[in-house]
Amino acid sequence: MTNPSNRRNLLARLHVLKKEYALDDDTYRAKLYVATKKTTAADCTNPEIKKAINAFDAPSPPPEFDNKKIKSKCWAQAFELTGGNGTIAAKNYLQGLAKKMTAGKDFFTATGGELHDMAAAMAIRQNKRR
Repeated sequence: MTNPSNRRNLLARLHVLKKEYALDDDTYRAKLYVATKKTTAADCTNPEIKKAINAFDAPSPPPEFDNKKIKSKCWAQAFELTGGNGTIAAKNYLQGLAKKMTAGKDFFTATGGELHDMAAAMAIRQNKRR
């Protein structure tokens, strides 16, 4: 059986990291989802919480992603999330999300890792709408 105080300590550490890095809820859930494929820590097992803590503590990965591919994915997601209201609405959505998730950068200067986190956050939002 899982030790409840150990679980509480793990959850507390995860939430301390959220505050330490000043992550808004969307960014926190995106990072959690990337690490565990779950959007809430309550649904995670202790090993998954440890994996998330390690992911939060680790420095951002180098831009190893195919930026062109991930940017295309972000555009498609933003277009869907804005109701297909055109590229200006999608661009504004992406710029707002980038500022929120990258401490002020814009979408076009975000790194591969930041774009990956944005795509994960938009996927969560898309799943909530379905």
